[in-house]
Amino acid sequence: MKKLDPVRIIETIEKLGVRKSIKYAFIGTGCILLVGGPVYYVLTSVKSRGKSKEQNNASANKQGEIKCTSECKIRGKDQTHAHRMEENAQVHEHHMEEIEAKKNADIEKKEKCAELRKDRDAEKANQPLVGLHLNGIPESYHEAVKSGTVHVSQERSLGFSWLRASPLAS
Repeated sequence: MKKLDPVRIIETIEKLGVRKSIKYAFIGTGCILLVGGPVYYVLTSVKSRGKSKEQNNASANKQGEIKCTSECKIRGKDQTHAHRMEENAQVHEHHMEEIEAKKNADIEKKEKCAELRKDRDAEKANQPLVGLHLNGIPESYHEAVKSGTVHVSQERSLGFSWLRASPLAS
């Protein structure tokens, strides 16, 4: 293509005349628009398709990232939940072991108390019946002294509270 030179353009306009020059200018502009318009349209549509594909790819990539992130969060929550459940199970198991140990200790205490109670009851059964009448009513202190069933060493153990506190009893 030739270079557009303003001097040459002015010479052509003088040679052809103003009317014909304007006519040729419009025809040339029309031809340029007829040829250049579709080319321009094709180029812009290709460009816009490329941009929309990029945007679609970017959108798809972003959605993929969001999906991956949410899956990772869900997996993390599931792992945390499983870990917490395992810890709770261990704590529960330990707590149940403590309860079982306390229960066994209580059972042993009750058994020991029952044995001691049996031993005490057996000792009481073996003690002589001092101060009892035949009808099972305990005799008074004066009756015990009269009958001679009270021994000096046993006076305080009979349960006469006034003898324990009294300084005269000694």
